[in-house]
Amino acid sequence: MIQQLERELDVGLFERTTRSVQLTSAGEAMLAWTRRSTGAADEAINAARHADLG
Repeated sequence: MIQQLERELDVGLFERTTRSVQLTSAGEAMLAWTRRSTGAADEAINAARHADLG
């Protein structure tokens, strides 16, 4: 799934060796936005759940 995303973006997100995996600079940049998106999605889910209780 990650490799499919890398192909779609046309950038490598991870530097892979036989012994390790590390984020590339593109991966680091995307990680910050991914965390924000995930946080926003969690807040939206919580808001919907709380609205349904009221």
